[in-house]
Amino acid sequence: MSFGALLQECRPIAYKRRSGEGFRRGIGVAEKCQILGWVLFIVSACAFIASSLRSGDMLGLIGGVFFLIACFVFLIPYRLARGGK
Repeated sequence: MSFGALLQECRPIAYKRRSGEGFRRGIGVAEKCQILGWVLFIVSACAFIASSLRSGDMLGLIGGVFFLIACFVFLIPYRLARGGK
């Protein structure tokens, strides 16, 4: 699934939940949107780490590494829900 298609699916989640229409499908789409958000956070953390390395900012580097680890920790429930695949 492409990034644009995923964003298009994320848009109607609130409407579907309010109206009750497609509630089952909305849950799956919501999870996809949440995972997309965490992937973007991981990309952001990597860019922050790269910037800190380039400027020699040790405190920023440590913060970026902790942020990256935290992003992976928040993705653990999604991994466990899929049976650890």
